[in-house]
Amino acid sequence: MMNTEKTSPFKILVVDDTPTNVLVVKVALEHAGYAVIAAASGEKAIECFNAEAPDVILMDVMMPGIDGLEAARQIRTLSGARWVPIIFLSAMGSSAEMVAGLEAGGDDYLTKPVDLALLFAKMRAMQRIAQMQRALTAYHEQSEQEQKLAERLMGRMLGAHSSSDARVRASLWPATRFSGDMALVRQSCSGDTYVMLADNMGHGLAAALPALPLSQIFATMSDAGHTLSAMALKMNTETRKLLPVGHFVVGALARIDRHNHLLEIWNGGIPGILAVSGGCITHRFASNHLAFGVVDADEFDPATEIWQWHEAHNLLMYSDGLTEAENAAGRCLSEDEIIAALGEDNDHGRLKVALDKILEGALAHDDISVVTVALNIP
Repeated sequence: MMNTEKTSPFKILVVDDTPTNVLVVKVALEHAGYAVIAAASGEKAIECFNAEAPDVILMDVMMPGIDGLEAARQIRTLSGARWVPIIFLSAMGSSAEMVAGLEAGGDDYLTKPVDLALLFAKMRAMQRIAQMQRALTAYHEQSEQEQKLAERLMGRMLGAHSSSDARVRASLWPATRFSGDMALVRQSCSGDTYVMLADNMGHGLAAALPALPLSQIFATMSDAGHTLSAMALKMNTETRKLLPVGHFVVGALARIDRHNHLLEIWNGGIPGILAVSGGCITHRFASNHLAFGVVDADEFDPATEIWQWHEAHNLLMYSDGLTEAENAAGRCLSEDEIIAALGEDNDHGRLKVALDKILEGALAHDDISVVTVALNIP
């Protein structure tokens, strides 16, 4: 019957306005090795809860002032995410009273006079649950620290493979902490601008991991001025090698030659790549290729599309997470709404406002990535 926990003693708050009842329970529990705090009212119970952080509360129901039910409600509000078992003690054991206690936030019920053998059995059960909760909390805290570290490391590594360009704007709105989407910009040795938009299968950390090798390939090959075809072929080979069968990465590559006003695109599954001028689509770059990792090199098509602009345009690129983000009624942003929102907004703020309005406070089910590139005429 002794409490054998080797850490700090299990702390129990006993709440009862009858001193004799408190004394009987307190002596028995302390003899069993528990630490006991006593409170003679609901008000005092709330005060002790805040000051002492007990592991279990034995709560009398009928007390003057704040009764046990109201005290339990307030304690539940104060405890937040921390679960503290509340066991009601009462001389009346009717079903209606038990229901009222459970609805007020109680976890169990004991009738007076208290059966000490049953009380100790319940204490042991609550202690086991509390220990499991502590283990889960510790695991959660460790996992949270590891995810924060992974988030920082991935952000730094991806940032090292991308460069800033005032004419290119990228926004990533992940469905979870880690984005499975990736948007990178790089300048070649010849002065061309390279852009990569990738949408890894799924979302979260598992979806974000394939971004690392692809970002390395993108940075190395764009710096050296390789063709998009060679870059796409290399990315497909590495994705095919690294990912399990059935996994793939949807992606698009762009090369902007501003000297000759040439735009080259390789599109492997990105739904929205549009050249827009004056709010109207002047050219649509269709997805004519399979995603990275679907087929082997001998079946992979690295052919690109080249387009020349003769007046100022905006190049819009976005993942399917944007067009598939819908509210409970199935309403999504239309292509016209996306184009209008991105019209003169370099920072994508108007688009985010429109998206939030559509979602009505709900979260998107997939990662969202958006890139806009200003194609200027000197």
